[in-house]
Amino acid sequence: MSTRNYGSAVPATTLASSCTNVATSLSVTSSSGYPTAPFVAIIDKDTASEEVVLVTNVAGTTWTITRGYDGTTGLSHTSGASVQHGVSAIEFREANTHVNATSGVHGVVGSLAGTTYVDAADALKAPLASPTFTGSVVVPTPSSASNPTTKTYVDTALALKANLASPTFTGTVTVPTATASTSAVGKGQMDTAITTATAGLVSSASPTFSGTTTAPTFVFTTATGGSGGIAVLRTSGLGSSVFEIANTGTGAYVDLVGVSAVRAWTPAFQFGATSTASTMVATLNATPASSSATWAGTVNFSNTLQQGGADIYATAKVAIAKSGVASYAKNTWHTMPLDTTEYDPGNLIASNKVTVAVAGVYQVAGTVAWARGFATGGRACAIAVNGTNIVHSIVPMLDDGATETSVSCSTTVKLAIGDYVTLQGWHSDSAGISTVAASGGSRLSVVRIGA
Repeated sequence: MSTRNYGSAVPATTLASSCTNVATSLSVTSSSGYPTAPFVAIIDKDTASEEVVLVTNVAGTTWTITRGYDGTTGLSHTSGASVQHGVSAIEFREANTHVNATSGVHGVVGSLAGTTYVDAADALKAPLASPTFTGSVVVPTPSSASNPTTKTYVDTALALKANLASPTFTGTVTVPTATASTSAVGKGQMDTAITTATAGLVSSASPTFSGTTTAPTFVFTTATGGSGGIAVLRTSGLGSSVFEIANTGTGAYVDLVGVSAVRAWTPAFQFGATSTASTMVATLNATPASSSATWAGTVNFSNTLQQGGADIYATAKVAIAKSGVASYAKNTWHTMPLDTTEYDPGNLIASNKVTVAVAGVYQVAGTVAWARGFATGGRACAIAVNGTNIVHSIVPMLDDGATETSVSCSTTVKLAIGDYVTLQGWHSDSAGISTVAASGGSRLSVVRIGA
């Protein structure tokens, strides 16, 4: 027997379309009020075309059915045919069969047991709670690992054990000898070991020295023909110089690596801005292979530069790139592609960005060259740091009938290592317009000007 569902006061419905005698689905005008499948439905009830079907699934107004159910015959039905929820002969037949069954019902295999049989069998069993046995009672013999013990036995055994938490031992206590890698030591032992190991050392933070302190000495070779003068390397602090070489004797020199400029001076022209043959007496003996290459050369001081010095300028961090021509939608900030590198010795330009490799203060300038478009709206240029616009310039479209509209902006900004700069463009023309390459096109420059 299969379980079927039933409903009360279920309204009749009709077929929304005709069906053949073998169709396994019906389209009805409404499923409202019908029970959950499976349930019995009757098509064309009380007519010559009456057919009982079993509805096995309802999906909206589409029913999946079993045709010719309960001995009826699958028939064709026209659109608008009556469909009703009801019962069939199987409902009564199954109930009558169950009532009269003596076996094989309620999931039982074989004959059902009567109360007399059950009572007789139950009388031979002992209850689980406080059972009373008769005759000779045989219990299993437990193994040595599972012998039953008394509470006294257990309490006596526990009294010979120490607690895991804060145990108290008596007599001579023996602990295992730990290996070197796992030996346990007390705090006092550890403090003594650290003190011994660090004796004679100073802290890296604000160290205090005692006795005679010897610092490393810079040793410079005396120039050929010199009189034993020495060149001292020290912080300059003059102008934008990074280091200063002060000549305390005649003929002294020092090799310079990775710098881009050297300015020599005598005391009289220490703060002068003019370079002349009489004041700039130092000479650079090695020339870089290109404007972007570093050089290793020697700065020689003549006798006339005694007590003078030289400013050494570090190689500038510079990146200059141009942006290619492209078309852009209106009212949106667009990142200009940096697809042409004009100068980038430090390999700072990648992925349309200039990424800073040295922290410092940078001068950033950009230009976006817009096409004439339709001579409406505005044109803008912006400089962004890490994706955020920090400065921009907007101008209205100025159409002279022939040239583009170029918008420029610049700023000075402090950048950390890993910060990146991009060139942004925006317009509000009536349609998408392009950037152009005329008059130099769009470009971005990033120059480090100080620490």
